[in-house]
Amino acid sequence: MPDKKTKKNIVTGRFYSDILGNTYIDKMHIDEKVHWILGVSTVMLGFSLPSLRYEFTLDNLGFLIIFVAALISFLIALLTLEIPEFIRKVPHSDKSLMYYKGIKSMSPEIYAEKLRNVEKIEEISDHYAYNVVNIVNRNNNIKSELIKFSIYFLWWGIILGVLLIVIFGTGNIQLGAVAGA
Repeated sequence: MPDKKTKKNIVTGRFYSDILGNTYIDKMHIDEKVHWILGVSTVMLGFSLPSLRYEFTLDNLGFLIIFVAALISFLIALLTLEIPEFIRKVPHSDKSLMYYKGIKSMSPEIYAEKLRNVEKIEEISDHYAYNVVNIVNRNNNIKSELIKFSIYFLWWGIILGVLLIVIFGTGNIQLGAVAGA
């Protein structure tokens, strides 16, 4: 029969695992949104581009709005895939032994020694907390805000573009057809 300390460590380990699991699930969900926005933006770019090959008139103003909104949304989504350092507001804490750049700069012997020096559960909790907070603050929060902006920009661009298409009509624009055929 396990003692109280062993039971507490098992529960604590599961709790930590759930925290990290939820953080990674949130990260994957955001990345999935990014991929959807990239796909939808690409479709909207392909949909609106043929009407812009001709001269610019009020007839194709709606398509221009859709094209610009899709292009900006696409570029923001691309930026969201790998956020540049200058956008990240929170500096990375390299206090954690889980920090990848810190690990790759150490030899296996030095890293093993640092791991052996972690003796108390509080120290493990500290390293764990640094890692989770780094993921959330430097990745998930920023990606979430960028993807929201990208989604809303695309959504309102499509709505405005469709309204302008309905108001001004499509005139002589023939989508996907050869003129005069």
